[in-house]
Amino acid sequence: MAAGSQSFDDQSANEELRALRHIATLAAEGVVPADLFAVVAEEAARVVGVPFVAVVRYELDNTLTVCATFPKELKLLPAGTRLSLDGTTPSSLARDSHAAVRIDDYSQLDGEIAAAARGVGVRSTVGVPIVVAGRQWGAMSGWTTAREPLPGDTAARLARFNELLATAIANAESREALGRLADEQAALRRIATLVARSTPPSEVFAAVAEEMARCLGTTDAEVFRYDPDGGAVVVVAAYSAPGLRRMTVDERLTLEGDSVSARVLRTGRPARMDSYENVDGTIAARTREMGPRSRVGAPIVVDEKVWGVALVGTSGPDPLPSDIEARIAEFADLLATAIADTATRSQLHASQDELRMLAEQQAALRRVATLVARGTSPVDLFAVVAEEVARVVDVPLAIVVRYDADDTATDCASFPPASEVSTVGMRWSLGGTNVRSLVRDSSAPARIDDYSQLDGELADHARRVGYNSSVGVPIVVAGRLWGAMIVSTFSGPLPEDTAERLARFTELLATAIANAESREALGRLAEQQAGLRRVATLVARGVEPAEVFEAVADEMRRCMDAMTAGLWRFETSGELTLLAGAAADPALLAKWPVGTRTPVGGNTLASTVQRTGRPARMDDYENVTGAVAERVRNVGVRAAVGVPIIVDGSLWGLAAVGSITPGPLPPDTEVRTADFADLVATSIANAATRDELLASRARIVAAADDARRRIERDLHDGAQQRLVALGLELRAAEADVPAELEPLKERIAGMVTTVAGVSAEVQEISRGLHPAVLSRGGLAPALKTLARRCAVPVDLEIHVDQRLPDPVEVGAYYVVAEALTNAAKHARASGVEVCAQATDTLLRLVIRDDGIGGAARGKGSGLTGLVDRVEALGGKITIQSQPGSGTSLLVNIPIESD
Repeated sequence: MAAGSQSFDDQSANEELRALRHIATLAAEGVVPADLFAVVAEEAARVVGVPFVAVVRYELDNTLTVCATFPKELKLLPAGTRLSLDGTTPSSLARDSHAAVRIDDYSQLDGEIAAAARGVGVRSTVGVPIVVAGRQWGAMSGWTTAREPLPGDTAARLARFNELLATAIANAESREALGRLADEQAALRRIATLVARSTPPSEVFAAVAEEMARCLGTTDAEVFRYDPDGGAVVVVAAYSAPGLRRMTVDERLTLEGDSVSARVLRTGRPARMDSYENVDGTIAARTREMGPRSRVGAPIVVDEKVWGVALVGTSGPDPLPSDIEARIAEFADLLATAIADTATRSQLHASQDELRMLAEQQAALRRVATLVARGTSPVDLFAVVAEEVARVVDVPLAIVVRYDADDTATDCASFPPASEVSTVGMRWSLGGTNVRSLVRDSSAPARIDDYSQLDGELADHARRVGYNSSVGVPIVVAGRLWGAMIVSTFSGPLPEDTAERLARFTELLATAIANAESREALGRLAEQQAGLRRVATLVARGVEPAEVFEAVADEMRRCMDAMTAGLWRFETSGELTLLAGAAADPALLAKWPVGTRTPVGGNTLASTVQRTGRPARMDDYENVTGAVAERVRNVGVRAAVGVPIIVDGSLWGLAAVGSITPGPLPPDTEVRTADFADLVATSIANAATRDELLASRARIVAAADDARRRIERDLHDGAQQRLVALGLELRAAEADVPAELEPLKERIAGMVTTVAGVSAEVQEISRGLHPAVLSRGGLAPALKTLARRCAVPVDLEIHVDQRLPDPVEVGAYYVVAEALTNAAKHARASGVEVCAQATDTLLRLVIRDDGIGGAARGKGSGLTGLVDRVEALGGKITIQSQPGSGTSLLVNIPIESD
């Protein structure tokens, strides 16, 4: 039963790995999320063994939307359904706790979802959150209507599918955001072109309203002009989606009460209102007539005064996106430029120059956005961006910088790429005062217009090269500071708007880096799934644990791009034994050889895992104590992550990966290492089960042999001796019979013959149970006896010069005996070849006949018993018996010294 259960577990693990790899492939191919959600739901239900699965997305209004289910036609949660998150449900619990949850009893729970669950008889549910770029995106839930609750590992197995879902969603959102940005840049360029051509303001206003609504995905857009006294606004342009009401150009609306327009005029800053439901005033009433629920506006500032407001609105239930203020401001800037352009004829040429510059900038941004959309590698993109920035901002030097973990920064690209001021590939210390360190410390734009009194390596370089002014803008990727874009000039300070203009390029850079990192993460995940599958295949084949250990160490190091990886076993003596190791530099393996035992003490990674039974990490070994820490430092490892190997519920050992570079390992290292540790535990458990099975079979065979010996001894010392005595007595009685009683004498003689035959048969049975010649002379004489007694000719070749362990001799004897019997009785053979050869460690038997072939286990030939006996001795038997080609047995039995 144990072996069968383990085989099922291996098959289940392989199925899970195949499903995860299938999903990873679809995600890498850019399959749309809606289709991917359906595949994930189906694969999760099939592999994890959950009858019902749903993928849901959290909405801003405390509801969820069902994105996909399995089965697809699911009455409880059909795809597209929107449900309230009030009450107690797996989805609401997962959202609030940011962790996996389960519910095994719905009888006392409240809420819309709980009521629906009770209605269809749901008994047990598990929910696992889907986290995309650090935010709660949604959840995957699985449930059953069966009486038995879902297994305890359901959440962990569903979580593996969620990791792939999160990566696919992040990729899709990046692509969607990139598409919006490219469309927006194209629209801004079209408007900039209109402005540059001195198009009448009314036409520019109308174009802006339409482009805003289209690019920002809103149902309406307007441009208002404030009256000089600030008491009202005049509609100068309005646009709404087909079929919806719109405001009228030249319509005048007073500013009493609350509204976005009133807030913008009062503060001079963007403003939003997500509902006009209970708001007083003319504009509020007019807005309710049109239908928009959420409105956002940005000021149009001309000559440092608020001239008007650019607005967009939506009639949908959700608020407008959080970044929409900044996006409206881009259009408002162009409107301000158009208005200022028409203010006086004397300013016309200056405005046209500014617009041409803006148009050039928008063209450059569009070129960069196109490269990002094509998936251009960051290295190539950095060089293009540096060149575009230098040309558009009109500076002699532009640099893309990446911040590193050890308080340094690396220059990734510069323009010009090859010159005396180029520093591509340079790694700088961030000590002292410089633009790189100022941006890093503040996560905000920074500038320096005088390097004469500054200290530090970079300040020295700036004075040596001749920088006069520098401006840097942060590159923020997925909420973290990745690097900076820096421009410098050799004469005069840079313009005040330099940072603002650079920021538009850093947004595109951040998107490209995020996309590249998502693709890289997806590739790593697919590679890890392949590595896990290779190891799982070894485990399923039942290879020795030592081979599995070596494969796991190598796969862990390679898949996690670590410098070192290893597997250790905790000893009862308080020591740690290295079982397998892998390193990018083979010389490191000599510093900690396999088999080394080291005391587990101090505050090391190993002692922490041993004490807690949970994953642990060390981000710096400089002040860590203990013998293990000394070995780690000797290898050169500076940071490491370790996870426990749990076998049959007990802590067995440790799987760990290490890095020789400063800084912590990635945050997902524990989870990824744990997948390999689980396979190691399975291999160890399998090996223990196989050892127990072989030991049990060996005990059974040994017990059967002992029983044979007892029966043989009892027959020889008991029944056989009595039969001999009876025969002698009958012979004596026959001699005493008078001649005249010849019939009686003949009867006694017949009885003597019968008793002699019975004695011979008992002797033959005794020899078959355990031949005396095997005990007295060993295997060679016993095989010769078998050959002489065989009904078909036997060609015997024996190379066994020593006595072998008793179990080996008995096993070999019965293998040959059974083979000769099969050849004579079943195979209709005319001859048999038997070869026996023994070395110090192995007995090899080869038995061939020229019979009809077709022998197989389970056909009554006795081969099943022979296979069991040989395997119980740790050996292997190979049977070749094609019909018409005779039968060959190849037997290898290991010889172990007593």
